[in-house]
Amino acid sequence: MLKKYRAAAYLRLSKDDGDKDESNSIQSQRKIISDFVKSMGDIELIAERIDDGFSGVNFERPAFKALIDDIKNGRVNCVIVKDLSRFGRNYIESGYYIERFFPLEGIRFIAVTDCIDSLKKGFGDSLLIPFKNMLNDSYSADISFKIRASLDIKRKNGEYIGAFAPYGYKKSIGNKNSLVKDDYSSFIVKNMFLMAFLGVSCGRIAEKLNISGIIPPKEYCRNKEITISNTSYLWSASEVKNILTNEVYTGCLVQGKKSTPNHKIKKYTLKPENMWFKVSGTHEAVISRSIFNIVNRIIKVPARTSLNSQSLYQLSGFLFCGKCQSRMTHHTINANGAKYMYYICSGCKNGMCSNSAADGVIIEYTVVNVINMYALLHLGIKKVTEINLKLRELSGVLNAEYEIKMLEKRKYEFNSLISYINSDVKTGVITKNDAEELKNFYLKEIKKLTNRIDGLLNNSIEADLCHQRAAAGEIIKNILVFDSNLIEIELKFSL
Repeated sequence: MLKKYRAAAYLRLSKDDGDKDESNSIQSQRKIISDFVKSMGDIELIAERIDDGFSGVNFERPAFKALIDDIKNGRVNCVIVKDLSRFGRNYIESGYYIERFFPLEGIRFIAVTDCIDSLKKGFGDSLLIPFKNMLNDSYSADISFKIRASLDIKRKNGEYIGAFAPYGYKKSIGNKNSLVKDDYSSFIVKNMFLMAFLGVSCGRIAEKLNISGIIPPKEYCRNKEITISNTSYLWSASEVKNILTNEVYTGCLVQGKKSTPNHKIKKYTLKPENMWFKVSGTHEAVISRSIFNIVNRIIKVPARTSLNSQSLYQLSGFLFCGKCQSRMTHHTINANGAKYMYYICSGCKNGMCSNSAADGVIIEYTVVNVINMYALLHLGIKKVTEINLKLRELSGVLNAEYEIKMLEKRKYEFNSLISYINSDVKTGVITKNDAEELKNFYLKEIKKLTNRIDGLLNNSIEADLCHQRAAAGEIIKNILVFDSNLIEIELKFSL
């Protein structure tokens, strides 16, 4: 009696090795294998495994792993592919499975259009299979090289090649390699930079975004809707930091930071900075380069300012110890009913430095007076006034427009709920007592929202604080503190 083979058809289509022609489509492979099985009297097709969108250069593919499980479990004893390139494009691994693994497991292997069948006489001694596998491997390497070269040219020309636009941007409708600002998310990004600019830590910024119901980047990219965030999707400090350190928001594209060693290895490694592709002015900036640089200096220092505090320390992030060059951190103490502010070297905590605490009031007073004096002497009153106006425009008020918009939306929702309650009372859905209780609750919430909106509209303190930090960041390069009476200030312009 003729032995009946239990066969599994394996189909693969790749997006990165040039397999875009119709002859290699999943439908075409299925038809070829199906017609072949019908012409054979000793094969029964009992399974089909498909890897759609997986490269053939490695065998880390879900359907292929399922095929191996079928073999080890004894479910199939025959594997059929359209041709060897569908099985894989890795010369060494393809050879291992076809010449060692399949024979050891008693598997019949068939590549239909290559006229390969392991039952045929001389199969094990034929040079056809290793030769074809070598050609398939070489073809994949050639395609990979051409794709990499093409992408490098695009990076060099300042064309965006990412699959998704960074948060704050969207791909241009007319040119998928060009970025344009997304009104909603770019507004959130600007607020994040201005909060960091005021000394708010990444963790506090994330907390603020979550409280305000701002949906995080991945969820926003998925929905593209301005909706209240679901509690299962929250901002994190690391996500905030990734945005604050990304130069894309200054209108500069930095691409090609990571790559794989070759087409067979899919693990990405960081390349040296001199091999990155960096092109400025490729798209509209969300934030100025000046604020970006200041923020990236500030976020390296642990913030000493709470999100709602009005006591912002304008020199935090600019002060360094004159003895060990460690950062100076801000502290306050209460003694005898009075509050004292001072800066202390971060190296003192672990005994690395002996620098004593420096009086914060004296330091800030001295720095402000020195800057004002030299700015007036060097630039003149007219120029200083122009810079002041520029700085105020640069720093601006910490944007509250979005929060106001969200609060107004919630007020509208509560008012709508009150209208529904009135309707439900008329139709008898709820009692008058329950209705009054709910209405009172919603009216209290509306009052809270109204007070918060009024507070945001009337708040002007942040403008001056932001302006002070902008001035410091624009003029000061470094401040070395030796003690309260000895401060070395390095300015960004020569006098």
